[in-house]
Amino acid sequence: MKIGVLGTGWVGLVTGNCLANLGNDVSFYDIDENKINSLKNQICPIYEPGLQELIIKNKNKTTYSTRPDEAIKDKDILFITVGTPADEDGCVDLRYIKQISRTIGENLNPQNFCLILNKSTSPPEALDIIEEEIKEIEKNNNIKYDYEIGCCPETLAEGTAIKDFSNPDRIIVGIKSEIAKGLVQKLFRPYALNQAEIIFIGPKEASLAKYASNTHLAARVAITNVISQIARKYNANTREIMKAVGKDRRIGQKFLHPSLGFGGSCFSKDIQALTFLSKQKELPGSTLLQEIINSNKSHTEHLIKDLLEHFNSLENKKITILGTAFKANVSDTRDSPAHRLIKILLELNADITVYDPKAMEETKKEFGDKINYAENENQATEGSSALIIATEWDIFRSLDLPNIKNKMQENPFFGDYRALYNEKELKDLGFKYYHV
Repeated sequence: MKIGVLGTGWVGLVTGNCLANLGNDVSFYDIDENKINSLKNQICPIYEPGLQELIIKNKNKTTYSTRPDEAIKDKDILFITVGTPADEDGCVDLRYIKQISRTIGENLNPQNFCLILNKSTSPPEALDIIEEEIKEIEKNNNIKYDYEIGCCPETLAEGTAIKDFSNPDRIIVGIKSEIAKGLVQKLFRPYALNQAEIIFIGPKEASLAKYASNTHLAARVAITNVISQIARKYNANTREIMKAVGKDRRIGQKFLHPSLGFGGSCFSKDIQALTFLSKQKELPGSTLLQEIINSNKSHTEHLIKDLLEHFNSLENKKITILGTAFKANVSDTRDSPAHRLIKILLELNADITVYDPKAMEETKKEFGDKINYAENENQATEGSSALIIATEWDIFRSLDLPNIKNKMQENPFFGDYRALYNEKELKDLGFKYYHV
């Protein structure tokens, strides 16, 4: 099939290259010339495990261009994968949806049916905007296109996106007509043969399904961390508690791991968007939704309390933070708990050194010379008074603890805020152990 992907961010690149890997011809469009030039040379602009290799593998099935007609005209299916940023109140900015919709309207082929699927996370109003922009161009140019607008929300997790796309538990598609359904079934047939369920619902229902899923998952993280704080007061092991809870078949075991809280570009933004929509419609649920966000941010404050309990003052204290990405196996630092922590520590005049296997460049963009950057985890802990594990990278699960202890100051603080280590082991080595 001939596929057009409009936007070469994380969602667009994963979607297009996974579909090209199935044998489809995929054309990518973006206005960013530097990014397109890199992709033409098979250089991936972001870190996602397996994506660089997939881009190289697909070089004969993909094209990258700043010319919209190459990605739109004569395509069977178009995927909209542009950014949908939100302000602090949660109002989603749909300007890029509007822009790409006009671009679609200016480049469709009136001789061919085209299924336009919005994959950018956005409220149902986005579907109306897409239709309005295309219809205006039809009217102004006295032309009639044969198309349908639908929604196919992405259900991927950063760090495992290639695996998630290639082995989905379900594919959500919001469309109406039989011709659109036929195209979708043809496109996703390889996944359906592997028992993935294609869930056909309405376009607006599909738009809200993404928000609903992320809100449920974020709530699980928030509740787990609240329970963790209670467990600490009783000197109880949160991991053992959640292991027991996860055995309840009504609940399951995913997203029950205590941490500094969730981050990334999806959870907070999606919950804030639902909160905004709920307030806009004068519905009572906005308070509950907002409290998920408030609770998530509070865990960074608990960490600061631990540090102040140990040191009294953080003035000029050298603090090492291992991990600045919002989760392991990504370079994404958007809404990262580690970045939230760094901002507070800077206000308290701490001397901060960080190390992350993939996210250092993003952290440098954010903090510049306000903090120090190490080349590895061992260098990062040299002369440090406190060590905080903020991201669960595998390399941080097997630190040379005796060596690190010898490099650090006396009575060192060990903040295991991803629950990677055994408390007794750390205390026996002489660390003052703090955990979620």
